[in-house]
Amino acid sequence: MDTHGRPPARDAAKDRDRPGDPDRPEDFAPTDFDTKNFDRRRRARNWAVLAVLLGLSVLFYAITLVKMSKSG
Repeated sequence: MDTHGRPPARDAAKDRDRPGDPDRPEDFAPTDFDTKNFDRRRRARNWAVLAVLLGLSVLFYAITLVKMSKSG
């Protein structure tokens, strides 16, 4: 803030060099990444989520069986 309580002026040079600037279409070019590695990690993450969901389902089922057998 300056002495009058206003924020500092924006730096036009920084704004010009920021990524995604419409004046610089090369920033919109797709980036190269390893699709094989990406798919492998996604598949591994999906299996982990499946394992967690199945584990919770089995846990809830077991808790239900135990509660039903003790109460009735």
